[in-house]
Amino acid sequence: TFIFFVGLIDDKHSLSPLKKSLIFLSIILILLLNNPQLQIRFIRFETIESVITLEDFTIFFTLFCIFSFMNAFNMFDGINLQSGFYLLLFFLIFLIKGIDSLFFISLLIPLALFIFSNYMNKIFLGNNGTYFLSFLISIYLIKSNIVYSTISVEEILILLIIPGLDMLRLFLTRFSNGRSPFLPDKDHLHHLLLKNFNQFSVSIIIVMITIIPYLVFILFLKSLIILVIQ
Repeated sequence: TFIFFVGLIDDKHSLSPLKKSLIFLSIILILLLNNPQLQIRFIRFETIESVITLEDFTIFFTLFCIFSFMNAFNMFDGINLQSGFYLLLFFLIFLIKGIDSLFFISLLIPLALFIFSNYMNKIFLGNNGTYFLSFLISIYLIKSNIVYSTISVEEILILLIIPGLDMLRLFLTRFSNGRSPFLPDKDHLHHLLLKNFNQFSVSIIIVMITIIPYLVFILFLKSLIILVIQ
């Protein structure tokens, strides 16, 4: 609720990046300190049977992961349909894997209505939508990996790599140009693709470059890597 309303206030009054970041970090920190099951204490790679123990870096790393994805998804939300399709991918994966199925079924209908209205240019996620939903997805990804053991670290990395790498590229580019990494521009991946494709095509392309590697990993590579290692 706090995440949602901070985003709503940001939509109406444009909070400074520093103030907004401090508020979000404080909210996430309070959540983690009161919910030890959400703390990422280790990173287990299933394909190579390797475990990295975080020990004293547990809180910092978990805080960094959630906060980074919230910002990455906020920056990812730049054109109609793109975020809607990306959210649909996550909701379907959670549903297929049996993670809080009733909850995600209940979200599919409003998401479908949002995607249609977003396509018609009548409704947008805004900062409150992007921050809240990315926060929600972050929590479910952590629970799915640590508590339920239904989504592997490798799967999470594949699902998050496009917005993550795009955010990293933008930050490095803005730093090198002497600009604040949080100030908006038109150098996002979708802006680059819009030079050659329309919005609908760009949204499909970006979602497909996430879905295809994920399906290839799940259906072929995961078993092959484990077989080679063994």
